[in-house]
Amino acid sequence: MNSKNKKAFHLGDKTKTVLVNIALCLFAAFDICFAVPLDLFLNNTADIAFPIKPLICFMAALSAVVFAVLFAGCMLIRGKANDIYRSLIFGISLALYVQSALLSLYMSILDGKRYEVGFGKAALNILIWAALIAVPFVLRRKFPESFNATLVFVSLGIIVTQIISLNVSYNKCQKSWSDEQAELVLYGKTKPVCTAKDIEVYGKNKNLIVVLADAYDSFVFDETMEKAPDSLSEFDGFTYYSNTVGRYCATTCATAYITTGVPFETTVDAQYDNLEFYDTVSKNFKTNIYSALTAPPAEISMKYASNVAYKEVDSDNFMLYIKSLYKLTFFRTMPEVMKPLFLEDTAYFGKDLRSGTLEYDYDMLNFYNRMPRELTVNDEDTFKFIYLYGLHPARNVTSDLKRSKQEVEPFEQAVAVNKIIGEYFKILKDNGVYDNSDILVLADHGLDESYGKKYPLLMFKPAHQTETGIKVSDAPISHSDLYPTLLKLASGQPEERTIFDIGEDEQRTRLFSSTYINEIGLNVQDTDSIEITAQNIKEDP
Repeated sequence: MNSKNKKAFHLGDKTKTVLVNIALCLFAAFDICFAVPLDLFLNNTADIAFPIKPLICFMAALSAVVFAVLFAGCMLIRGKANDIYRSLIFGISLALYVQSALLSLYMSILDGKRYEVGFGKAALNILIWAALIAVPFVLRRKFPESFNATLVFVSLGIIVTQIISLNVSYNKCQKSWSDEQAELVLYGKTKPVCTAKDIEVYGKNKNLIVVLADAYDSFVFDETMEKAPDSLSEFDGFTYYSNTVGRYCATTCATAYITTGVPFETTVDAQYDNLEFYDTVSKNFKTNIYSALTAPPAEISMKYASNVAYKEVDSDNFMLYIKSLYKLTFFRTMPEVMKPLFLEDTAYFGKDLRSGTLEYDYDMLNFYNRMPRELTVNDEDTFKFIYLYGLHPARNVTSDLKRSKQEVEPFEQAVAVNKIIGEYFKILKDNGVYDNSDILVLADHGLDESYGKKYPLLMFKPAHQTETGIKVSDAPISHSDLYPTLLKLASGQPEERTIFDIGEDEQRTRLFSSTYINEIGLNVQDTDSIEITAQNIKEDP
């Protein structure tokens, strides 16, 4: 009788051990293999735009494999080594979770530039990791009787918290897309892509061209005018508005403001409630939008541009997405000293998908190398919006138009940008298109290292301009003037004052908003408005 009771007792202990190991290994596998990458996906569908079903299947399979390996170790390793093994799994899993959920919460957008790890921040981060890894060892030593219960409670509690968080993100994601977009992006087998279709087609009578060079700072442009004027030899007939103040410091809300005139208040999507410019320009011009499908967003480009199409997602593309997604996952979950190993430019998420000849590539050097040298000219007036990476990090094009393995200085890439855009203008000239084109060259914002992104480049060349070289205007321009300017260029009907109506001696107060952007989305919380009262920013930036 006693023997049977003893046997039953030991069977109960074994069952408890198995359940504890299941909870522990499930926590370890679920966090880094499933919860974090899925959270990244749900909060970045505009950039990732990959069907969710195959991703979930892959994440679940990977989680199962990792769980099985860890669980096998828990069951096979014996004695004191087993205690150390389980404590390490729990401590490292806890540290990865805290790093992802708390310590990396307000990390800035990943843009591919070198990640600076300060000594103080790195040291503090290492101490936090060491303390978290030490937690299970201390618990096992000080509270051996409650160690297993604590391990199960914390593991399952974190898993439940992550499931709730993922459900919230999923519901938010669903609400942000139309039924058609949700079907295609979240569940379908296709994704919207910006193709290079008709990039060589222009109108023989009239063209409206907007070239947006991301982060091209007017102070850096001044430097190229002074030190590298030859890089601007093809910019004939342009007026450079040297006294321009931007409106927002992020590409998405800045581009939305430029093309809609709606200030950013709650979400970028809300800015596109006004589509008058897009309606007008698509009515009067054949419209092509060559961009990243976030500025403007895919739904706008799909509605108005003839070069946006759906692309079938194949198995090769799937593995590229998986590679990028888990690289982002490791960047988010790893300690500070290891993050530089996992840098990923989110603007190029799955960038190899753009390697096909039919897809538009806004990388500066790729744009230059793929530019068609012979154009097709027809009777249809054409509007082209061309987004280029400009001076945005990571800057990797040298002034002699070579790819650099190291990040180049803003001035050197600015010279390269001038030459690349200049080559584009030369092609327009050689094909008889430059003269009949209104051309606006602008930046969405300036550089962070140059007065906080407030002073973007702005240039304009009217059609049939006979002057050569670049004229400089000191008129106090604001990005608030660009929307009415675009409307006038698209329709010929002035509605408000444009950049052409502002005198150089006018006294104006211009508004710039420093907008908070976090790493997991474009719908941000608040803006700090700054009044620019200096009438000439080059004298008092």
